[in-house]
Amino acid sequence: MVHDSVDFLVISKNGANGDYPGCTNLAYDEKAIKDGADVIDCLVQMSSDGTPFCSSSIDLTKSTMVALTFFRNRSTIVPEFSSVGGIYTFSLTWPEIQTLTPAMVNPYRMYSMFRNPKERNFGKLISLSEFLNLAKNSTSLSHVLINVENAAYLREKQGLDMVKAVLDTLTDTGYSNSTATKVMIQSTNSSVLVVYLLQGIDVWAEKKSHLTCPLLNPVAS
Repeated sequence: MVHDSVDFLVISKNGANGDYPGCTNLAYDEKAIKDGADVIDCLVQMSSDGTPFCSSSIDLTKSTMVALTFFRNRSTIVPEFSSVGGIYTFSLTWPEIQTLTPAMVNPYRMYSMFRNPKERNFGKLISLSEFLNLAKNSTSLSHVLINVENAAYLREKQGLDMVKAVLDTLTDTGYSNSTATKVMIQSTNSSVLVVYLLQGIDVWAEKKSHLTCPLLNPVAS
């Protein structure tokens, strides 16, 4: 009997988020890449000064120890995201966010089940440019996945253009259509990807209300 071979990709989820806090340098470089991931992912957030960076949540109380800092007085209720207060990425500048201690997300906290408590606050959050440079310097990755969410809210309510910031960062870090490592853009909002389509970039529907777009490839430095 002949069996067809199946190609598949190992895709990280916020890096190796069960070993280190998600979307940190250690979750990406020390575990996800070294453990053999084909694709590392960045869920893009925006700081108040317009820096795109990787974080598992737009609410910093869910991914850092910000609630224990003097930034806790910046808690606010944003009905679009939650009926309770949060400290959002767009309320802090990137230099301020860089001072925060990351925290591992524990989905089973209510059952007193904690993931790798010894290293639950290790690593540091990284900007999108750092993420892309890290990926570009890896010899084992075939793709990076950039997740763009909440772009409409950020542009309309906070004056932050996430779609443009991602494009600008890709250009600034030396990405083009010439080399092997591919970049994919993912979003649940199809209108977000229209900008990429108008730039001559192919866009296709992967699932209902879920679009993925192969974007640009890194130029060898």
